[in-house]
Amino acid sequence: MFDYEEEKNRWKELFEKGQIDEATYKNEIEKINRRNLLKKTSNYGNRTKTSFECLIILFAITLVIFILNSSKKIEIKEEKFSIEDISEPIQISIDGGIKKDINGKQVNINYIASYVLCGKVVDIQKYYGDSLENELSPLDVGIAWGFLAEDSDEKVTWTSNGTRYLRWRTKDMDWYNKHGGEKGISKYWSNNHLIPSDDNVEKLVKKIRKDDYVKIEGYLVKVSYDGPGGEWYRWNSSTTRDDIGNGACEVIYVTDVTWLKVD
Repeated sequence: MFDYEEEKNRWKELFEKGQIDEATYKNEIEKINRRNLLKKTSNYGNRTKTSFECLIILFAITLVIFILNSSKKIEIKEEKFSIEDISEPIQISIDGGIKKDINGKQVNINYIASYVLCGKVVDIQKYYGDSLENELSPLDVGIAWGFLAEDSDEKVTWTSNGTRYLRWRTKDMDWYNKHGGEKGISKYWSNNHLIPSDDNVEKLVKKIRKDDYVKIEGYLVKVSYDGPGGEWYRWNSSTTRDDIGNGACEVIYVTDVTWLKVD
């Protein structure tokens, strides 16, 4: 079959040789032009349809990848326990440490002791970006153990102000005096600045909720950073459970989180 230009030239040749009249020639050329336009429109529609189908396929593939990635569940471990079994944290002196990259800053994290903390979450504070400290530790958790894990809801009001401090108060002075006042009661809770060891642990840490019973494993640490322009940062963990006030919080490099279920 002639292409459109060849077909037009053929009719032109017939007209010039006098084998067809001018009206026939113009009529045939008009038909050719219409068919040509119709084909171009059809091809454009097919291309548009094909492009649209490609976009649909690409979107579907992207959606499937997103769903698959989202459906990769973080392994949440659970252990059965009795509230009476929750005792004070286990702490064993240890050496070592790592460097952690925080937006290009090489932060030194030096271990003081291995640490296992079990108890009831009595308070949570979340922190977001904009500082080395917040990027290191996106979450503070207040945790109570021993008698305080059982009494915390009934006897104590917990307050935090978003500046990494956690405070408590009680109106039951008999209970307060029975357990040795502030110094005695403070031995049974801690405010903990959590530094996740990796992305998966960070996801676990961010799943911790108030009133959960959890076991947090990791290290008490000293954090230091010295920048090339004279910038520096220090953050040291408490190493005792009976200190009070500024510096009494535990800074924990977290390697695992387990949820405790009452047996």
